[in-house]
Amino acid sequence: MTLTYRHQAQHQATWYTDYEVLPLDLADALRYARLERRLTLRQAARLAHIDHSYLSRLERGLRAPRIGTAVRLAQVLDLDDDLAEELLAASVDEYDGPLRR
Repeated sequence: MTLTYRHQAQHQATWYTDYEVLPLDLADALRYARLERRLTLRQAARLAHIDHSYLSRLERGLRAPRIGTAVRLAQVLDLDDDLAEELLAASVDEYDGPLRR
């Protein structure tokens, strides 16, 4: 049985049971924002000061970022305020305030 990309990502998410994961719609929005800015995975990761494999896991919904990473990604990808707030709310650290740019 062949799995689609989405099913593979959901299946792989079970491998990372020790980690918080991003909702798939938010993970897709991150990837779309990166592609919209015409950045490769490596370019975006370098600008956000994270490893490209970590960004890949975020975009596939396999991990949730820490607040500092979420803030840097929001700035690098120039996310709109609603999406940035959603990313911060889904991060693994507590967050209870508006995004300051």
